[in-house]
Amino acid sequence: MTLAAVAVPSRFRDRAVAAVFLAFGLGLLGAYALTLFSGNIPPQKTDFITYFSAARMVVDGHGASLYNFGALSAVERHAIAPYHLTYGVLPYVYPPYFAAAIAPLGLIGLVPAYAFWATLNAVWLCLALVIVQRRARLAVAGAAILWLGAWTFIPTFIGLLQGQVSFLLLALLGGALLSLERRLDMLAGVLLAVAMIKPTYVLPCLVVLLARGRWRPILSFAGATLLFTLLPMVFMGAHINTAYVQTLRRATGWTTQFGYGPEKTASLAGPLRDLLPSGAALAVLAVLALAGLAVLAVLARRSPGLAPPFALAILVGLLISPHVLIHDLVLLLIPVGIALQARASGPSWLPYALGSLYALAIFGLVLAGIVHVQLIILAMGGLAAWFALALRPLPERSRAV
Repeated sequence: MTLAAVAVPSRFRDRAVAAVFLAFGLGLLGAYALTLFSGNIPPQKTDFITYFSAARMVVDGHGASLYNFGALSAVERHAIAPYHLTYGVLPYVYPPYFAAAIAPLGLIGLVPAYAFWATLNAVWLCLALVIVQRRARLAVAGAAILWLGAWTFIPTFIGLLQGQVSFLLLALLGGALLSLERRLDMLAGVLLAVAMIKPTYVLPCLVVLLARGRWRPILSFAGATLLFTLLPMVFMGAHINTAYVQTLRRATGWTTQFGYGPEKTASLAGPLRDLLPSGAALAVLAVLALAGLAVLAVLARRSPGLAPPFALAILVGLLISPHVLIHDLVLLLIPVGIALQARASGPSWLPYALGSLYALAIFGLVLAGIVHVQLIILAMGGLAAWFALALRPLPERSRAV
């Protein structure tokens, strides 16, 4: 999002940028509306079918076969008829507890379940935007740009259209930060445990807590994670967690199917897999991940507050994850909101960093087939650099959290 009008909306340059962005954003909204109402992408053609089918299997008492691709394929084929699956199955690659939690969706049909899920995702997004607007104390122009930018952000549209879990993760990680700031440590730990739907996004947040000595939420996280691991074994069988881990290992061998192509991966793993053999790419990514987490720990330790290093943790998690699709970038709303709140304490080029996120999400998606990389990775690196500079130690200030 350009957001150049947030800081000084009275300047002619910023008004001109805001006007251009408004016209462009409204044009995108029109294009999105045409896509939605065309009927070319019904619920049966979205990623939501894997969540619905997993829920259906739990309801029917077949939760033990969640990671059996043959059994899952049979349920998916029935759910999406008369359409067909491109690869024969859309794998369920999430923890067993998530399937149990969304099991009520399996009690209704695919279309109403999809509509309910989409509505819930929209609610999560709106709540996040309200919180960002209030925390950043945006004026009318800034708030309008924030809302229009968020709703026309390509990851938002794709995430809503595909019925993805990205908005749930946004709510969980954002709720965890709010809970941590209010010293609701037990709740924060539980929310982070639920967010283990995608563990690579949670790990950097735990590094921040470790660096700052926040042991209570860490213990709460550990206890909740253990509970979420054991409970599904009661009605899915003792093997279910092993089957989940084996599926994750199997996923490391996927190269083009199920959206695992390097040009579709919006993290450092994408360009690394495109340039290096798979083994070397994984080794380099591991080194970069360890280096990123180490730097994050140092900056988190020095930071006077919790929110900026938490925002940086989200960015690090996205950059080092081995599999980040475009819809996962909805999580960028957390660091964007925190950057707006802390805009006075960092470099002056924040509007350009935020604008590049919005622009490169669009152009990167269009050009991915040519350049074989999601260009928004560069923008995420730029915003991470902004936070790193903004987190310079300020001795005269005491830690807020």
